[in-house]
Amino acid sequence: MIQVCVTVKNGKIKSINIIKSQDDELYFNKAILLTTKHLLLRY
Repeated sequence: MIQVCVTVKNGKIKSINIIKSQDDELYFNKAILLTTKHLLLRY
């Protein structure tokens, strides 16, 4: 499980902050990289 706080301004994502994660560090780091890359390419 992961909890995030996403800040949107003028219809665009300005920041994503991780609030809580229950995954191990290796899995979490890989997931963050893939998710961030996907979001940046999409928006």
